[in-house]
Amino acid sequence: MKRIIHVIKSPSFNSDGRLQKWIKSLSENRFENTVHIVEDSNTNQQTETVGGANVNRKNLFFRSIFPQRKGYFFKVPEYFFKTVSFLNKQKFEYLIFHDVQQYLNITYYLFFHRKRNFKIIWDLHELPHGIMLNNVILKKHLRYIIRNVDLVVYTSNERRNYILNKLGENPEKKFSILNNYPDKNFIISPKQELEVPHFGNNNPYFLWLGAAINGRNFKAFFNAYKTYSEEFNLVILGKVENVFKKEIDELSDQGKLFNAFVKQSEIIKYIDNCYLSVVLYNSRTTNNFLCEPNRLYQLVCRNIPVIVGNNPTMANLINKYKIGNVLEDDGVDEEGIKNAIDAIIQNYSVYKEISKKNNYEAIFSWENQIENIIRQIK
Repeated sequence: MKRIIHVIKSPSFNSDGRLQKWIKSLSENRFENTVHIVEDSNTNQQTETVGGANVNRKNLFFRSIFPQRKGYFFKVPEYFFKTVSFLNKQKFEYLIFHDVQQYLNITYYLFFHRKRNFKIIWDLHELPHGIMLNNVILKKHLRYIIRNVDLVVYTSNERRNYILNKLGENPEKKFSILNNYPDKNFIISPKQELEVPHFGNNNPYFLWLGAAINGRNFKAFFNAYKTYSEEFNLVILGKVENVFKKEIDELSDQGKLFNAFVKQSEIIKYIDNCYLSVVLYNSRTTNNFLCEPNRLYQLVCRNIPVIVGNNPTMANLINKYKIGNVLEDDGVDEEGIKNAIDAIIQNYSVYKEISKKNNYEAIFSWENQIENIIRQIK
């Protein structure tokens, strides 16, 4: 059995749906998976078996000193040394670096292991930082990384095209696209029952998946929702920014709102029983503009009407299959959100019937994409 080590910084292993799908698919193809992870909780824990993988959680000392997005001069070297220290004690045939925080780690293994007996894969889930795509020297370094890893995995064609346009050439040895599709089991599972705790009524609920933060235009949605709070409850599955906590606590006390952080395995229950959902990303950054959130596919394949901003990937999906509403902007106008909600309420059965006619198992095929990747790395 070939061994793969995943190196990742993530909010948490339990909430990282993309990583869990990677592991599940690789395990089914007889790969042994080990995860070296730094989580937002910054806990240090010896290896334990979770979800078919050996998970090793590491903390960063400088995270306890510097707040988020501060102190990178100290955090980055510490992360590098702890990663290399862990990997130097391991034997493996494949090394998968996930996301964009891995520049230094990847560079080390490319430069000092030129005649390596293992393959390096970069799951480039997000766009590289802007400075890596705009600074002349750092752009050359990014091109070096992409040219020398054994496989680059992009989340969408749109993101790959953007990166290559910035780099000015097609530098990869090999590449593959791995969209944030749900796996087959998620799509075909029977409806999951759920009794949402703490609601003081039997009203249906709107669902907000992910963090309730300004970066995802939650403020406009939340203001729009208040118009419907007598008829609909609200479920938020993710952390809530401090600026919203007072009002959210008030609605929770009234039995109209439920907020929790749940495992990926539990999300399907909340999706299956919601009335509609809204997925927004502030498009001021290119990374958000070209976003392709896993939650959107999860909602769509369970026949939930969805309202999205005019971000291209999300808008194209909703417009193509006519399974929700696309806003005129990225979701900053609460009146636009209310109009979209009204349209769904007035034509709810139509949206549901259209969605049920789609063969999402064929449209969203994580399995076909991951099998192509496995063929390339073997």
